[in-house]
Amino acid sequence: MIPFPGPSKILLILFFTLIWGMIGSPCLALGQSQQYPAQYIVKYKAGVSAEGKAKVINEHALQKRQDLQIINAQLVSPAGSFRAQSQSSLLEEIAKDPAVEYVEPDYCLYPMGTPISQDADASLLWGLKNYGQSIDGNVGVAEVDINLEGVWQVTEGNPEVLVAIIDTGIDIRHPDLSHSIWINQGEIPDNGVDDDNNGLIDDLNGWDFVHDDKSVYDSASEDAHGTHCAGIISAAHDLLGVVGVAPGVKILPLKFMNASGGSTSDAISAIEYAARAGAKIVNCSWGGSDSSQALQDAIGGSDMIFVTAAGNVDSGESPKDIDDFPLYPASFDLDNIIAVAAVDNMGNLTSFSNYGYNSVDVAAPGKSIYSTRPDNKYGFLNGTSMATPYVSGVAALLASTGINDNALIKQRILDSAVHNPLSSLSNKILTGGMVDALEALGINLAPTASDLSISGSLYPGEVLQGKYIYHDANQDPEGNSRFEWYRADSAQQDNLIEIPGANLLQYTIKSEDIGKYLCFGLIPEASSGLTPGDLVLSDAVGPVEAGPLISLHLLDGSNDLLSDFRPEQIDYQLNIDDSLSSLALTYTGTAQSSVSVYYNQLLQTEDQISLDPEGDTISIMVQTPGIADRCYTIELYRNSIDQCFIATAAFGSKYEPAVVLLRAFRDQHLLTNNIGRSMVALYYHYSPPLAQYIADKEGLRVIVKILLTPVILAVYLILHQWLLLIIILLTFLLALRLSRIRKQRV
Repeated sequence: MIPFPGPSKILLILFFTLIWGMIGSPCLALGQSQQYPAQYIVKYKAGVSAEGKAKVINEHALQKRQDLQIINAQLVSPAGSFRAQSQSSLLEEIAKDPAVEYVEPDYCLYPMGTPISQDADASLLWGLKNYGQSIDGNVGVAEVDINLEGVWQVTEGNPEVLVAIIDTGIDIRHPDLSHSIWINQGEIPDNGVDDDNNGLIDDLNGWDFVHDDKSVYDSASEDAHGTHCAGIISAAHDLLGVVGVAPGVKILPLKFMNASGGSTSDAISAIEYAARAGAKIVNCSWGGSDSSQALQDAIGGSDMIFVTAAGNVDSGESPKDIDDFPLYPASFDLDNIIAVAAVDNMGNLTSFSNYGYNSVDVAAPGKSIYSTRPDNKYGFLNGTSMATPYVSGVAALLASTGINDNALIKQRILDSAVHNPLSSLSNKILTGGMVDALEALGINLAPTASDLSISGSLYPGEVLQGKYIYHDANQDPEGNSRFEWYRADSAQQDNLIEIPGANLLQYTIKSEDIGKYLCFGLIPEASSGLTPGDLVLSDAVGPVEAGPLISLHLLDGSNDLLSDFRPEQIDYQLNIDDSLSSLALTYTGTAQSSVSVYYNQLLQTEDQISLDPEGDTISIMVQTPGIADRCYTIELYRNSIDQCFIATAAFGSKYEPAVVLLRAFRDQHLLTNNIGRSMVALYYHYSPPLAQYIADKEGLRVIVKILLTPVILAVYLILHQWLLLIIILLTFLLALRLSRIRKQRV
């Protein structure tokens, strides 16, 4: 044991602390906003002017402290009063500014020989920061610790997060613990009344289930174990003694055992109390070899995370594999349990720690652990009991960042240990590693993107839609992620070239993309994250084709000959098959003038177009890179009038309602099937001479009009089937009426 420092030692500590602060300690009393100035590095996007940077400073009430020209950034700080808890919202607002690429705190960097905090005995806290210092006679290995230092730049724990310590009692008046003890707001102190109606009188700071009273601390001999665990979790971040993993959270003392142990029933009662009080994490630095279904049901039915000890063996015994020799509650197969083994300051599984590949999840510091002891004292203890509160503290920090899902908190802790492996733990515990706070909170993890895909048709004018899944280990929502589209020569993305201006999640295919492969890239960015993620590319799609048949246009200058057909202009026949693509044909001047053909708005070269000697047929060879050649034919007819319809000759104009009706029937019912198209082709081939003859004879035109009347009427009824149904219905009713009249006459 190390005695509590006397007045002279305290004065000496304060003196040197003051001198250190005067000569420029970069991070004095780290985490205390009144002593640590809030400073941030704002990285601007390329091209932001000096005026734009000044606008950012003004709009977010900042003051510039320094230009960091090498990275196009500035060191800034809030211009007015500032509370530490407003840091996250300020960073989020700055990060949303369109001129800002990212923003991050002005992190403190430390020499490896510096303790994690200014607490008097912080150099002994190797579990929080191991820089190779000698602990209790054993020289450690640098960085064999829970990697906590960077986490405190983000959170030291939220007082709304409650950690229940179900254990022996806790000395709640210890100066390093008193600040963190839970207070029952529903209870009036010492009035002898059960104010909150929970069956317990004056339970202001928890309950003693051993003695069934409100005192959660009885003596140093009974309550040393719980007091030591409490300090590891939440000892105050100040100038005295030690500091906990999460000094900002609250702890709930629930005494169910003394130095000689406790009952399962009292443990279950304590679990029930913790749940009612709103605890998120339960620290269980105890266990037994007897499996209790009741205890398992109490833990499994709870909405809390239980961090449990893997257990110790006595000196001279070999550690046990609790897969074969279970220890409970660590060996319960429950999703809300995290079982913890102990390592020393050199990264070795301690000689007393149990293990189990299936039963033990992670490891944590457990040998020569310096923490709070009763009666305002401090001291070393060994055991998986000491390793367990390290993990409880990390779980509390995760909960303090707003992560409420138990499964996610557990997975983050296990994943962090996978990324912090120790050879001594390989095949001994599930993750093979020690918990890593920085990794668990994902503070250094930029957002990522996966499952990038593209949907849409590969033709000019079509819109491609990019899709992806956004991931952020910090649970930050997505911000202004950046997109770029690329053109390549192959599916392997050879000669990948960025398409200028294509920086949205949608991309409209251009004519120059024909024959190319397309993909999109994404740089994921969080709305309040510190740095953007890496560029991720989708698979390429392609090649882009010219496109399926959408429309046919015959253009004379700006006139569409199909919609504004006049005498002495051309008509057409198009041989269509399923693979035919869109054509736009421009006809200018006289019948012998040249013909320009546009294939999906692409002008075809002369060697791809052939005109027959009579000028009646145009053949078009469409050649697209990477696609088989296709040949299409258009037949043209040129005469002084529109000869394709006899009806046009009879009525004198194609704009007459009767002629318009017949043309609609042709387009809607004949040209939509092979038989109809053949009939139209045959009719167009033989009708021109007869149409010319009819047009020249006024009397013949009248006769043809009369003869076409029933045809026009039939076509009208076909195109207006509702009218045909009405006529059929009226005819039926009339026939029915006439039949009844006949019967009455008979």
